[in-house]
Amino acid sequence: MALLPIIFNLLYAATFPVDLTRMYLLGRGELLLPAVGLAASTLGDLVLTDRRFSRLKIIASLACVAVIACASFYFASVSGQYEISAEPNTDVVVWISIGFYVLAVISSGSSLYISEQERKDDQS
Repeated sequence: MALLPIIFNLLYAATFPVDLTRMYLLGRGELLLPAVGLAASTLGDLVLTDRRFSRLKIIASLACVAVIACASFYFASVSGQYEISAEPNTDVVVWISIGFYVLAVISSGSSLYISEQERKDDQS
């Protein structure tokens, strides 16, 4: 569901004569939505686990919360600029969006690793 804005941009570009560039696909912060969704999902999984690896879980949880808060704020800022007809620098928006997405993948991946270690300990 979080990828729908990107999919809609692809459909629009296929329907109307638009240059399909990275700026067109991601220049309004569309990648920030999947980043927030990924981090939020991981945070929910971490909250439901027991107390083992608590320090690592706290660090991973804080990383997820930081991604959720910062990416949400940045998306609201970028969207607000379009509402007042101010055109943000799309190149910067694209790279910051990619950065937040990478951070979400890293924090989610580390959380999955912690969960996998817990499962291995449970089986031992």
